[in-house]
Amino acid sequence: MPPRLQRGKYKGSRGGVGLKERKGNEMAIPDFQSIMLSLVRHCGDGQEHTTSDTVEALAAEFSLSEAERKTLLPSGVQGVFVNRVAWAKSHLKMAGLLASPRRGVFKITPRGLEVLQKKPSSINLRFLHQFPEYVQYRSIQKTKTELQDESESNHWFFRVFRVKGDWI
Repeated sequence: MPPRLQRGKYKGSRGGVGLKERKGNEMAIPDFQSIMLSLVRHCGDGQEHTTSDTVEALAAEFSLSEAERKTLLPSGVQGVFVNRVAWAKSHLKMAGLLASPRRGVFKITPRGLEVLQKKPSSINLRFLHQFPEYVQYRSIQKTKTELQDESESNHWFFRVFRVKGDWI
């Protein structure tokens, strides 16, 4: 059975996000932000690409071992590297650097080509905030999350008082 990542053992601001330091035989799977520039460069040929072909190409670029390629998320359902490529692709699509002409296929956009011409040293979330569509999309998602969190907390509140039968 492939190894699984455990939250909290990897560098980064969130549990499993970040580059894990390579010590001995430990794995070094790049975080989704570290993948972004390589993903845009990979798509820089203007051709349509599939996720599976792109994952293989990027895994080779990052020199991932077979064990690193097969490492699963804690859920045991999806590979860590596949997941991180998907997140990178999602953020790049929000910023308008990549587009999906049809399901399972994506390609670089004119904006993505312009970014490549500027030869950025990296592409990360801070870099993507220069694009108004990205900022707008992220603020909409944040608002949805806040509303959902509020709804869930209210649901919990009412459930507790309904069970006890008391109201304040």
